Amino acid sequence: MKLRPPGQPLSGVDRQPLIRDGKSQTRKDTPAVDQHCTGAASPVVASLLGPRQPGMLTKSIEQRGARIEAKGHLLAVDPQGHGQDLTTHLGKILRIDVDHTDAGLPYAIPVDNPFRDRPDVRPEIWASGFREPWRFSFDTVTGDLWVGDVGQDRVEEVAIVRRGENHGWNVYEGFEPFSNRYRKDGAAYIPPIFAYRRKYGNSITGGYVYRGDKHSSFYGVYICGDYTSHRIFGLKQQDRALQVVRQIGTAPQGIASFATDERGEVYLVGYEGMVYHLDLAGTNFDDEMKATATPAPNAAAGKISQQ
Repeated sequence: MKLRPPGQPLSGVDRQPLIRDGKSQTRKDTPAVDQHCTGAASPVVASLLGPRQPGMLTKSIEQRGARIEAKGHLLAVDPQGHGQDLTTHLGKILRIDVDHTDAGLPYAIPVDNPFRDRPDVRPEIWASGFREPWRFSFDTVTGDLWVGDVGQDRVEEVAIVRRGENHGWNVYEGFEPFSNRYRKDGAAYIPPIFAYRRKYGNSITGGYVYRGDKHSSFYGVYICGDYTSHRIFGLKQQDRALQVVRQIGTAPQGIASFATDERGEVYLVGYEGMVYHLDLAGTNFDDEMKATATPAPNAAAGKISQQ
Protein backbone atom coordinates (compact mmCIF):
# COMPACT_ATOMS: atom_id res chain seq x y z
CA MET A 1 0.00 0.00 0.00
CA LYS A 2 1.09 3.58 -0.63
CA LEU A 3 0.42 6.85 1.11
CA ARG A 4 -0.72 10.06 -0.51
CA PRO A 5 -0.85 13.13 1.69
CA PRO A 6 -2.60 15.79 -0.40
CA GLY A 7 -0.32 17.30 -3.02
CA GLN A 8 2.62 15.02 -2.24
CA PRO A 9 4.02 12.14 -4.32
CA LEU A 10 4.08 8.57 -3.12
CA SER A 11 7.02 6.35 -2.38
CA GLY A 12 7.13 2.58 -2.47
CA VAL A 13 7.23 0.49 0.71
CA ASP A 14 8.14 -3.08 1.55
CA ARG A 15 5.42 -5.72 1.74
CA GLN A 16 7.24 -8.68 3.16
CA PRO A 17 6.96 -10.96 6.18
CA LEU A 18 8.46 -9.23 9.21
CA ILE A 19 8.38 -11.47 12.23
CA ARG A 20 7.98 -14.94 13.57
CA ASP A 21 4.55 -16.41 14.13
CA GLY A 22 2.84 -17.60 17.28
CA LYS A 23 0.64 -20.60 17.89
CA SER A 24 -2.47 -20.85 20.01
CA GLN A 25 -0.92 -23.35 22.44
CA THR A 26 0.56 -22.10 25.70
CA ARG A 27 4.22 -21.24 26.03
CA LYS A 28 6.64 -23.83 27.31
CA ASP A 29 7.95 -23.31 30.80
CA THR A 30 11.41 -22.23 29.64
CA PRO A 31 13.94 -20.65 31.99
CA ALA A 32 14.31 -16.90 32.21
CA VAL A 33 16.68 -14.55 34.00
CA ASP A 34 15.33 -12.88 37.12
CA GLN A 35 15.29 -9.07 37.01
CA HIS A 36 14.71 -7.40 40.34
CA CYS A 37 14.27 -3.68 40.89
CA THR A 38 12.07 -1.20 42.66
CA GLY A 39 9.77 1.39 41.16
CA ALA A 40 6.16 2.40 40.65
CA ALA A 41 3.49 1.78 38.08
CA SER A 42 0.89 4.22 36.80
CA PRO A 43 -2.61 3.27 35.62
CA VAL A 44 -4.17 4.57 32.42
CA VAL A 45 -7.67 3.63 31.31
CA ALA A 46 -9.09 3.14 27.81
CA SER A 47 -12.59 1.90 27.05
CA LEU A 48 -14.52 0.33 24.22
CA LEU A 49 -17.96 -1.18 23.90
CA GLY A 50 -17.93 -4.79 22.79
CA PRO A 51 -19.94 -6.00 19.78
CA ARG A 52 -23.46 -7.28 20.22
CA GLN A 53 -23.30 -6.83 24.01
CA PRO A 54 -25.22 -3.70 24.97
CA GLY A 55 -24.14 -2.28 28.30
CA MET A 56 -20.91 -4.26 28.52
CA LEU A 57 -17.90 -2.00 28.96
CA THR A 58 -14.44 -3.41 28.35
CA LYS A 59 -11.47 -1.49 29.73
CA SER A 60 -7.72 -1.97 29.55
CA ILE A 61 -5.63 -0.93 32.53
CA GLU A 62 -2.05 -0.13 31.65
CA GLN A 63 0.88 -0.44 34.00
CA ARG A 64 4.21 0.79 32.75
CA GLY A 65 7.31 -0.98 34.02
CA ALA A 66 9.86 1.04 35.93
CA ARG A 67 13.27 1.51 34.31
CA ILE A 68 16.08 1.52 36.88
CA GLU A 69 19.78 2.01 36.18
CA ALA A 70 21.81 -0.06 38.66
CA LYS A 71 25.59 -0.50 38.47
CA GLY A 72 25.56 0.33 34.77
CA HIS A 73 22.83 -2.18 33.90
CA LEU A 74 19.29 -1.32 32.89
CA LEU A 75 16.89 -3.31 35.02
CA ALA A 76 13.22 -3.28 34.24
CA VAL A 77 10.08 -3.59 34.95
CA ASP A 78 6.78 -4.18 36.61
CA PRO A 79 8.71 -4.76 39.83
CA GLN A 80 5.54 -5.33 41.87
CA GLY A 81 4.31 -7.95 39.39
CA HIS A 82 1.01 -6.20 38.72
CA GLY A 83 0.47 -8.01 35.42
CA GLN A 84 0.38 -11.35 37.25
CA ASP A 85 -1.42 -10.11 40.38
CA LEU A 86 -5.15 -10.82 40.19
CA THR A 87 -5.89 -8.65 43.23
CA THR A 88 -5.23 -5.45 41.24
CA HIS A 89 -6.70 -4.00 38.05
CA LEU A 90 -3.27 -2.95 36.75
CA GLY A 91 -2.10 -4.84 33.68
CA LYS A 92 -5.54 -6.29 32.97
CA ILE A 93 -8.48 -6.24 30.59
CA LEU A 94 -11.63 -5.53 32.61
CA ARG A 95 -15.28 -6.17 31.75
CA ILE A 96 -18.25 -4.60 33.56
CA ASP A 97 -21.99 -4.17 33.03
CA VAL A 98 -22.81 -0.46 32.98
CA ASP A 99 -26.59 -0.96 32.68
CA HIS A 100 -26.93 -2.54 36.12
CA THR A 101 -25.41 -2.22 39.57
CA ASP A 102 -24.22 -4.64 42.23
CA ALA A 103 -24.17 -3.89 45.94
CA GLY A 104 -21.59 -1.22 46.70
CA LEU A 105 -20.65 -0.73 43.04
CA PRO A 106 -21.77 1.80 40.40
CA TYR A 107 -21.82 -1.08 37.90
CA ALA A 108 -22.48 -4.83 37.88
CA ILE A 109 -20.14 -7.78 37.36
CA PRO A 110 -21.29 -9.80 34.31
CA VAL A 111 -22.39 -13.28 35.28
CA ASP A 112 -19.94 -14.90 32.85
CA ASN A 113 -16.84 -13.01 33.96
CA PRO A 114 -14.18 -15.67 34.59
CA PHE A 115 -13.31 -14.71 38.20
CA ARG A 116 -16.68 -13.48 39.40
CA ASP A 117 -17.02 -16.09 42.16
CA ARG A 118 -13.42 -16.09 43.38
CA PRO A 119 -12.98 -14.00 46.55
CA ASP A 120 -9.20 -13.74 46.02
CA VAL A 121 -9.51 -12.13 42.54
CA ARG A 122 -10.92 -8.79 41.39
CA PRO A 123 -14.17 -9.85 39.68
CA GLU A 124 -13.94 -7.20 36.93
CA ILE A 125 -10.91 -8.94 35.40
CA TRP A 126 -11.50 -10.52 31.99
CA ALA A 127 -7.85 -11.30 31.14
CA SER A 128 -4.43 -10.61 32.67
CA GLY A 129 -0.74 -10.34 31.86
CA PHE A 130 -0.54 -7.06 29.90
CA ARG A 131 2.06 -4.32 30.05
CA GLU A 132 0.60 -1.30 28.24
CA PRO A 133 -2.42 -2.04 26.02
CA TRP A 134 -2.60 0.74 23.45
CA ARG A 135 -5.83 0.53 21.46
CA PHE A 136 -7.95 -2.56 21.15
CA SER A 137 -10.99 -3.49 19.12
CA PHE A 138 -13.50 -6.22 18.41
CA ASP A 139 -13.78 -7.92 15.04
CA THR A 140 -17.38 -7.13 14.08
CA VAL A 141 -17.77 -10.51 12.34
CA THR A 142 -16.03 -12.99 14.69
CA GLY A 143 -16.20 -11.02 17.95
CA ASP A 144 -12.46 -11.55 18.52
CA LEU A 145 -10.86 -9.02 20.86
CA TRP A 146 -7.60 -7.70 19.35
CA VAL A 147 -5.13 -5.93 21.65
CA GLY A 148 -1.94 -4.04 20.80
CA ASP A 149 0.41 -4.24 23.80
CA VAL A 150 3.42 -1.89 23.99
CA GLY A 151 6.62 -3.69 24.96
CA GLN A 152 9.32 -2.82 27.44
CA ASP A 153 12.71 -2.87 25.68
CA ARG A 154 12.70 -5.57 23.02
CA VAL A 155 9.43 -6.20 21.18
CA GLU A 156 5.92 -4.93 20.44
CA GLU A 157 3.07 -7.40 20.25
CA VAL A 158 -0.50 -7.99 19.09
CA ALA A 159 -2.78 -10.61 20.62
CA ILE A 160 -6.28 -12.00 20.37
CA VAL A 161 -7.57 -12.12 23.93
CA ARG A 162 -10.12 -14.53 25.36
CA ARG A 163 -11.90 -15.08 28.63
CA GLY A 164 -9.70 -15.75 31.66
CA GLU A 165 -6.40 -15.86 29.78
CA ASN A 166 -2.98 -14.84 31.08
CA HIS A 167 -0.92 -13.15 28.34
CA GLY A 168 2.32 -13.40 30.21
CA TRP A 169 3.74 -10.02 31.21
CA ASN A 170 6.20 -9.80 32.93
CA VAL A 171 7.08 -13.49 32.80
CA TYR A 172 7.18 -13.08 29.01
CA GLU A 173 7.71 -10.18 26.64
CA GLY A 174 6.37 -11.23 23.26
CA PHE A 175 7.44 -14.81 22.60
CA GLU A 176 10.50 -14.63 24.85
CA PRO A 177 10.97 -15.32 28.57
CA PHE A 178 11.52 -12.08 30.48
CA SER A 179 11.59 -12.73 34.23
CA ASN A 180 11.08 -15.64 36.61
CA ARG A 181 10.23 -13.42 39.55
CA TYR A 182 6.45 -13.82 39.25
CA ARG A 183 6.35 -17.08 37.31
CA LYS A 184 3.90 -19.56 38.82
CA ASP A 185 4.07 -23.32 38.53
CA GLY A 186 1.35 -24.68 36.28
CA ALA A 187 0.38 -21.27 34.88
CA ALA A 188 -0.54 -21.14 31.17
CA TYR A 189 0.86 -18.09 29.36
CA ILE A 190 -0.75 -17.24 26.02
CA PRO A 191 1.62 -15.98 23.28
CA PRO A 192 0.74 -13.12 20.94
CA ILE A 193 -0.31 -13.55 17.34
CA PHE A 194 2.83 -11.70 16.30
CA ALA A 195 5.59 -9.52 17.68
CA TYR A 196 8.25 -7.34 16.11
CA ARG A 197 11.58 -5.97 17.27
CA ARG A 198 12.88 -2.41 17.43
CA LYS A 199 14.05 -2.59 13.81
CA TYR A 200 10.40 -2.03 12.84
CA GLY A 201 9.36 0.39 15.59
CA ASN A 202 8.97 0.67 19.35
CA SER A 203 5.35 1.60 20.07
CA ILE A 204 2.52 -0.54 18.70
CA THR A 205 -0.83 1.08 18.04
CA GLY A 206 -3.62 -1.47 17.86
CA GLY A 207 -6.07 -1.23 14.99
CA TYR A 208 -9.04 -3.00 13.40
CA VAL A 209 -9.94 -5.97 11.26
CA TYR A 210 -10.98 -4.63 7.86
CA ARG A 211 -14.66 -5.45 7.21
CA GLY A 212 -15.42 -3.06 4.36
CA ASP A 213 -15.63 -4.38 0.80
CA LYS A 214 -16.29 -8.13 1.04
CA HIS A 215 -14.63 -8.63 -2.34
CA SER A 216 -11.40 -6.96 -1.23
CA SER A 217 -8.34 -9.13 -0.53
CA PHE A 218 -8.03 -7.09 2.68
CA TYR A 219 -11.35 -8.39 4.01
CA GLY A 220 -10.51 -10.05 7.34
CA VAL A 221 -7.01 -8.52 7.51
CA TYR A 222 -6.08 -6.95 10.84
CA ILE A 223 -4.55 -3.50 10.28
CA CYS A 224 -2.36 -1.87 12.93
CA GLY A 225 0.74 0.32 13.04
CA ASP A 226 3.69 1.67 14.97
CA TYR A 227 3.59 5.16 16.44
CA THR A 228 7.28 5.96 16.10
CA SER A 229 8.28 4.26 12.84
CA HIS A 230 4.95 5.19 11.11
CA ARG A 231 4.81 1.67 9.62
CA ILE A 232 1.34 0.28 8.84
CA PHE A 233 1.01 -3.50 9.10
CA GLY A 234 -1.60 -5.93 7.80
CA LEU A 235 -1.81 -9.51 9.00
CA LYS A 236 -3.88 -12.64 8.54
CA GLN A 237 -4.31 -15.38 11.10
CA GLN A 238 -6.24 -18.59 11.56
CA ASP A 239 -6.98 -20.07 14.98
CA ARG A 240 -4.56 -17.50 16.44
CA ALA A 241 -1.69 -18.77 14.31
CA LEU A 242 -0.11 -16.15 12.09
CA GLN A 243 -0.44 -16.83 8.36
CA VAL A 244 1.18 -13.72 6.90
CA VAL A 245 2.07 -10.19 7.93
CA ARG A 246 3.16 -7.39 5.61
CA GLN A 247 4.04 -3.76 5.83
CA ILE A 248 1.32 -2.18 3.70
CA GLY A 249 2.22 1.48 4.05
CA THR A 250 3.94 4.27 5.95
CA ALA A 251 1.92 6.99 7.66
CA PRO A 252 2.75 10.70 7.23
CA GLN A 253 2.43 11.24 10.99
CA GLY A 254 2.91 9.28 14.19
CA ILE A 255 0.09 6.72 14.42
CA ALA A 256 -1.96 7.66 17.47
CA SER A 257 -5.01 5.52 16.74
CA PHE A 258 -7.23 3.85 14.16
CA ALA A 259 -10.98 4.02 13.61
CA THR A 260 -13.75 2.51 11.47
CA ASP A 261 -17.03 3.75 10.03
CA GLU A 262 -20.40 2.08 9.51
CA ARG A 263 -19.18 0.59 6.22
CA GLY A 264 -16.23 -1.13 7.85
CA GLU A 265 -13.66 1.18 6.25
CA VAL A 266 -10.51 1.84 8.31
CA TYR A 267 -9.10 5.27 9.19
CA LEU A 268 -5.75 6.28 10.65
CA VAL A 269 -5.47 9.06 13.23
CA GLY A 270 -2.20 11.00 13.02
CA TYR A 271 -0.66 12.42 16.17
CA GLU A 272 -0.56 15.90 14.65
CA GLY A 273 -4.34 15.91 14.23
CA MET A 274 -4.96 14.60 10.71
CA VAL A 275 -7.38 11.73 9.96
CA TYR A 276 -6.65 9.55 6.93
CA HIS A 277 -8.80 7.03 5.09
CA LEU A 278 -7.03 3.82 4.12
CA ASP A 279 -8.06 3.49 0.49
CA LEU A 280 -7.40 -0.14 -0.45
CA ALA A 281 -9.06 -0.11 -3.87
CA GLY A 282 -6.99 -1.81 -6.53
CA THR A 283 -4.52 -3.28 -4.04
CA ASN A 284 -4.16 -7.03 -3.51
CA PHE A 285 -2.95 -7.97 -0.03
CA ASP A 286 -1.90 -11.43 -1.19
CA ASP A 287 0.32 -10.19 -4.04
CA GLU A 288 3.97 -9.36 -3.70
CA MET A 289 4.52 -5.64 -4.01
CA LYS A 290 4.54 -4.61 -7.66
CA ALA A 291 3.66 -0.93 -7.49
CA THR A 292 6.18 1.69 -8.48
CA ALA A 293 6.97 4.93 -6.73
CA THR A 294 5.04 8.10 -7.51
CA PRO A 295 1.96 6.81 -9.35
CA ALA A 296 -0.24 9.23 -11.23
CA PRO A 297 -2.93 11.08 -9.26
CA ASN A 298 -6.06 9.01 -8.62
CA ALA A 299 -4.32 5.87 -9.83
CA ALA A 300 -5.97 2.62 -8.78
CA ALA A 301 -3.46 1.78 -6.06
CA GLY A 302 -3.79 1.40 -2.33
CA LYS A 303 -3.23 4.73 -0.63
CA ILE A 304 -4.23 6.84 2.32
CA SER A 305 -6.47 9.74 1.50
CA GLN A 306 -6.94 12.71 3.81
CA GLN A 307 -10.42 13.39 5.24
